Amino acid sequence: AVGDLAGAMTSYRRALELAPEHNPSRYNLGLVLLDRDRPDEAEAHFRRIHESDPRDPDVLFHLALLLAARSQFAESVRMYRTALEVTPDNPHLWLELALVHRKVPGEMEASVQCLRKCLELDPELADAHNALANILQGEGRLDEAIEHYRSALRFSADNAVIHVNLGNALSRKTW
Repeated sequence: AVGDLAGAMTSYRRALELAPEHNPSRYNLGLVLLDRDRPDEAEAHFRRIHESDPRDPDVLFHLALLLAARSQFAESVRMYRTALEVTPDNPHLWLELALVHRKVPGEMEASVQCLRKCLELDPELADAHNALANILQGEGRLDEAIEHYRSALRFSADNAVIHVNLGNALSRKTW
């Protein structure tokens, strides 16, 4: 809470010396390692937890993020899908899964379906509205895109990126 990541790492490592199978210590160490930009070490800790608890949705989420960052999209999708089997009502998992699908050629419709599910669960999630609007704009469905950008701005009025995206859609509409 005070931002002493080095101290936190020392504490988590000591806890693991005392109790090597204490997954909460291992998980928190993984989070700190991510914050310290040490993704390979973080992944090793998350994978060790995954070996003992293959359906931990938080671990699956972080592994999926790490895999997507390395462009291992198929494996990332698999991890998100497994996490969603455990917590199907988590809109953030649906959003992240949609973002991964969007990076894979031919999977844009899967991305749209995930975003629609995300917004069904949390209609106020501005990032989901923005992501869906970006896809719709790319498909030339400008009226729908504009509607979603405006929805996004209702929940994130100070987001400059969404304002730019809306401006782009509005200007394209006049072409």
